Amino acid sequence: GFDNGDHASVRPFLLKQLDGARESETKTCDGSACWNVAWLRRILRQQFAGMDVILSSDIPWLMTLVLHRVQLGLELPEQAARNFVAFQNQLLFVANLPRGPAPWEAVLGGFPLDAKQRYRTLYQTVLSNKWPQERLNENPAKAALLSNAFLDSMALHAVPSLSSVAEHALALLFMQGDPGASLPRPMSPGSVDMIRDLIWETLRRFPPVSAVPYWTTDDSGLTWTHKIANVGQALQDPGVFSEPLAVRLG
Repeated sequence: GFDNGDHASVRPFLLKQLDGARESETKTCDGSACWNVAWLRRILRQQFAGMDVILSSDIPWLMTLVLHRVQLGLELPEQAARNFVAFQNQLLFVANLPRGPAPWEAVLGGFPLDAKQRYRTLYQTVLSNKWPQERLNENPAKAALLSNAFLDSMALHAVPSLSSVAEHALALLFMQGDPGASLPRPMSPGSVDMIRDLIWETLRRFPPVSAVPYWTTDDSGLTWTHKIANVGQALQDPGVFSEPLAVRLG
């Protein structure tokens, strides 16, 4: 729902924390100021060390821990990460429904407005401390915009998408039938190229984003047409991928 001006305001901040904060593997990172694969492996190993089993329901809160550290420099305890996932699930459940009071709220529950406001307040504080030069305390509109953008990024996009990819990749590694049965096993954690291939093929076969909408004009902006490119269909085009429903590394 952001207009171009809002996008122009928030995207540089998201870039700084995401792609812009990635460093080489030789640099020591803790996730807050910079991140790399070495740090990601280290933080997840620490979590796995205290777990006897990993369930599908564990993946979203694990991704929540990682993303709060990367996007906000915020170190969440496990229960706080689980609480965020519960909030996120309720938000995703009702986000596309009209605001109440409405009959559906009696069955599905209402919008988690109180929880959303608590996260917005927390994010505003963290972002103000992270970028004091922006003087967000003196600019409530920009502070609200940034906190909303980071919350949307986390709750509506990053955590669900990463969780979906991780769950599909793990399922492919352990399923007994197709499409994962043909993968080389066991896959060594040291096989970086093979793991990278697995991630790319998981993204191709089970894309977490199904479509990319955009507007186009052929008369210098007098009229516009809304188009939606179907990513899922494009990534299963038999003219490009000889066995589009199979999982083939490389």
